[in-house]
Amino acid sequence: MRRPGLTLVLVSLWTLGGLRADAAVGRTGQFVLGVLTACLLALLVHLQEPVLRAQTLGVVAVATVGEVVGSLLWGVYQYRLDNLPAFVPPGHGLVHLAGASLAAFAAARRTVLVASRSPARSAGGSPA
Repeated sequence: MRRPGLTLVLVSLWTLGGLRADAAVGRTGQFVLGVLTACLLALLVHLQEPVLRAQTLGVVAVATVGEVVGSLLWGVYQYRLDNLPAFVPPGHGLVHLAGASLAAFAAARRTVLVASRSPARSAGGSPA
């Protein structure tokens, strides 16, 4: 993963700002947010290696089908304007990249946090 810190910061800020903006706009505003979200996704995907690019585009495709089926066809859930906002499909790609960024940070850590029990607890005794 290339530039995981930049990716994580941009996705976090965009998600917070975009969701806040969505609450204040109509369908046209949602479309604009969708175009801008797709542009951010394109920028971040362009920075990545080909395998991660393909994975991210696959996530967007599969998630879009899931959104259409779950929301529009089956009505399992509804969005505020009874549509599929244009920012949702590329937003799934951003979430995937954020997850890949977190995984890259975790893989780069040299120490691992391990939970352990005290010997007294392990032996059935009372804690010290």
